[in-house]
Amino acid sequence: MFSKQCNKFVALVGIMILVLAACTPQQAVEQPTTPPAPETEPVTQAPVIEAPEEVQICALLAVGPDQGWDRTFLESFQRVVDTQPIEGVKIKELKYIEGLWGDEAEAAMREFAESGECDIIWPHGGYNDNIDNIKGDYPEIMFVEVGSGVLEYGGNNYHFWLRCHEASYAMGVLAGHLSSTNVFGAVGTYPASDVNDSINGFFAGAESVKGDIVRKVAFINSWYDPTAANEAASAQIAAGAQHIDMYAETFDACAEGGAFCYGAYNDYTELYPTTAVASFVVKWDTAIIWAINEWVKAISGAGFNAPESPTFTMSSDGSCGVALNQSLISTFPQEALDAFYATIDAIINGELIIEMDDSLPESD
Repeated sequence: MFSKQCNKFVALVGIMILVLAACTPQQAVEQPTTPPAPETEPVTQAPVIEAPEEVQICALLAVGPDQGWDRTFLESFQRVVDTQPIEGVKIKELKYIEGLWGDEAEAAMREFAESGECDIIWPHGGYNDNIDNIKGDYPEIMFVEVGSGVLEYGGNNYHFWLRCHEASYAMGVLAGHLSSTNVFGAVGTYPASDVNDSINGFFAGAESVKGDIVRKVAFINSWYDPTAANEAASAQIAAGAQHIDMYAETFDACAEGGAFCYGAYNDYTELYPTTAVASFVVKWDTAIIWAINEWVKAISGAGFNAPESPTFTMSSDGSCGVALNQSLISTFPQEALDAFYATIDAIINGELIIEMDDSLPESD
């Protein structure tokens, strides 16, 4: 009896212990937590800059189509428009004005820039100070200049040279073979680097044939003044010059004085079939395409960063060449023609290097 009661008591105590254990609050066990991810700046996508679909060039011409420098540029630009050589970019017809200088030219450039129509402003030589004055006011526009007088280039101010001293040298070789005297003349526009180099090239070519020569040099200090150029040529003819490098683009004095002349930029042999022996002729196509490619690169995201000024020549890309007078060619001695053609071939092949000399040519 006592044993049964004892067992009941023990069982009851056990149950109470279990109940108390269940009712006693348990200490919470901290669980490891994952720290929140650090806040990050939202990722922004760089804007997608699409390549331009078309380009408008606006030009200032010093004289206009009457001058070989400008006329050949217009002809070259039209060839570029007709062929559309840059894939995906339409090159629009050139817009240009002519005959403006100084403040008027600068005002015209500003009008081009503010019109919203001109992607590239192309003052075609002699406008370097105007470009320098305004290029910083229009950082979204590319300015292109060519030739002598460059003040600086860089940023949105692009510059290049078109050098024709090699072609002039070849014409001088021909003149040296054709002349019966040692007197050679040259009539230039301004004594600028890319005028001096061609005149010196002509004299060097004649000297390579004749040895010591007598040079007669005059500058008319104008980009286009036929009256002054003819007066200078007449004086040289009176001094014994039979062959004259007529950089100033007129041949009337040579025709009247019985002398032979050599032209610049444009082929004058058709206009003067008995007087113009040869002309160096230029093509601006490569330079125009170079400039447009630089603009496309800049607009497509690279920004304007004009490179070192490139040079285009006869030997580098054919930007300069020589046109012979087909009416006179049958009268030339074969020796003269052979020497001329051999000179051209040697220059183009790199066998004959004509050093560029832009020092001031002077009369002896």
